[in-house]
Amino acid sequence: MGTPARRTILTNLKTALEAITVAGGYKSTVKTVEIARSAKVWEEVPPSERPYIGVVPMESVYISEHVGPYYQVDFRIQLAIYVTGSSVDLRAQAMSSIIDDVAAAVAVDRSRGGAASDTWVAQDFTDEGDTEEDGCVRVDLKVRYFREETKS
Repeated sequence: MGTPARRTILTNLKTALEAITVAGGYKSTVKTVEIARSAKVWEEVPPSERPYIGVVPMESVYISEHVGPYYQVDFRIQLAIYVTGSSVDLRAQAMSSIIDDVAAAVAVDRSRGGAASDTWVAQDFTDEGDTEEDGCVRVDLKVRYFREETKS
């Protein structure tokens, strides 16, 4: 039995996000990426680990459309991202840059190493506009893959 599709997808995504560096052509350099059952809160991530990306697997939605013996699955993955900056303006710039970088890194291999048919950014949220803004971003990704309906 091979590696389950969800595990392959998560591992590939972690590797893609770890590649976000200024030297690699991105606007940011990510310091920490981890796969977790639930997102850490801001206070749990020390400044030395930021920009931080927590990769949190969420629900899978089974789509009734079949492709031969396979059915489509949309797997939602939430990214909890924390950045730093010495001012509201610098944190806002860092949030904007990391959102762009995540979208670009995800697009490098939308197939997640061959385990998926597509990957896309579904939505993002920031704490911009909050006078107490910390530099928190949430990005929701969707990864579409196929499961064979006759296999367990």
